[in-house]
Amino acid sequence: VAEPIIYPEVGIYHPDYENLVFSSLDEYLQWQNIENTGKPMVGVLLQRALIESVETQVVDATIKQLEEKGVIAVPFFFELSPQTSDYSALIQQDGKTVVDAIINFRALHWASKRKQEFEQFGVPVIQALTYYDGDQQHWENSTQGISPGMTPFVLVLPEAAGVVDPMIVAALNEQSGKAEIIDYQLQHLFNKVYKFTGVFIGVHNPLIHRR
Repeated sequence: VAEPIIYPEVGIYHPDYENLVFSSLDEYLQWQNIENTGKPMVGVLLQRALIESVETQVVDATIKQLEEKGVIAVPFFFELSPQTSDYSALIQQDGKTVVDAIINFRALHWASKRKQEFEQFGVPVIQALTYYDGDQQHWENSTQGISPGMTPFVLVLPEAAGVVDPMIVAALNEQSGKAEIIDYQLQHLFNKVYKFTGVFIGVHNPLIHRR
């Protein structure tokens, strides 16, 4: 029986890295062979539990599409608790935030604490949601889009934490039981990143960084 893998409370994740998790931003950028390239960077906030349960397919697809469009993705996680460890070093260097925006895939609690942290970073945090009541077609035919029972968790708490523009970007494949990206919705989310930051993440056009 293989030894259990214990991931740290805070870290940076990448699906192509053999050990999956980096302990520092410098280590991650060195692995990516990135040194002051001037390329835009987008943080992708996820739950560590997704890595532990091998349910990262939606985050992985987002990372892949960002990288294909010339953006450096910085997928990071932290333990969510009232006494969360300081995770600012995952997206900051010398006190300066290195990402232009953060796409949030995780549930948020202790909203006032998260709001303080996000305000410290000084970049927009955009909420990405998964539709769990059915597949993409079911969502497209739905008049609600988000179940009323989930509203407090996916809309109210993130808004209180300062997270903006919630958008469905994935839906549940009922045959596989796995969530899957809705491509055109993810592109809409990328357009929102451009709206807030000037980082254009286009489908066919070259990437333009206006910051």
